[in-house]
Amino acid sequence: MLSGMLGVGVAFLAIPILSFADDNLVGSVQPLALLLNGTTAMFAAIAFGIGGHIDWRRASMLAAALTVAAPLGVALAHRAPTALLWLLFYIAVGGVIWSMLRKPEARAVLDFRTVCWLGIPVGCLCSMLGLGPGFIVVALMALAGLPLRSAAAITSAAVVPCSFIAFGVHMTGQASLSPRVPLLVALAASGALLGGYLSGRVIAERPLRAAFIVAIVSLGGYKGVLLVRPALPIAKVAVYIDAMPFIRAA
Repeated sequence: MLSGMLGVGVAFLAIPILSFADDNLVGSVQPLALLLNGTTAMFAAIAFGIGGHIDWRRASMLAAALTVAAPLGVALAHRAPTALLWLLFYIAVGGVIWSMLRKPEARAVLDFRTVCWLGIPVGCLCSMLGLGPGFIVVALMALAGLPLRSAAAITSAAVVPCSFIAFGVHMTGQASLSPRVPLLVALAASGALLGGYLSGRVIAERPLRAAFIVAIVSLGGYKGVLLVRPALPIAKVAVYIDAMPFIRAA
């Protein structure tokens, strides 16, 4: 629902959540995140489209730019070390938080044509990270002077082909998904449809920015702690157990 409200697709928020239960970042977490990303973005776009919020000409231009480099990004993901992928993920986190916290300029810093050109490397990078490009594109369009709701509406339509193509390239390799994926996709799609409806008709822009930042910081921060010190809780428990006299005697 939150990703539908923001028009960014669910992958950015799904990557940390899915990785809590699965360490295979490239082989299973990234493809599933991309599938969910494309699905949620598509249903959010339906809601935005019904409300008349999507500029389809701009969305088509942006979709072409994002999609053209997606296969290259997936190929790089299969060759890059997992630690490098997580490092790039957190660099992206920092950039997005900065863009959401900065004060709006009196005039646009970028024009939309520049945003489209930047969409080519963004599509490659985000496909490499399994994220889908929405969260960066929304920030770029904010720099181009578009209101967050308009940027979210355009992005929700533009990221759909990029996400599905990147997912397809993953599946031609050795990616594997759980049999429960259809249920997860259906639930995510329902939430995205509701989120797109709420964003287009009910929620103001400032709460959207706040929700975006809170979600990124909380999920990304928690995953970062687990990456840096994954065995800390288990190690503490092991020390306590080893100190028990009857365990040592056994």
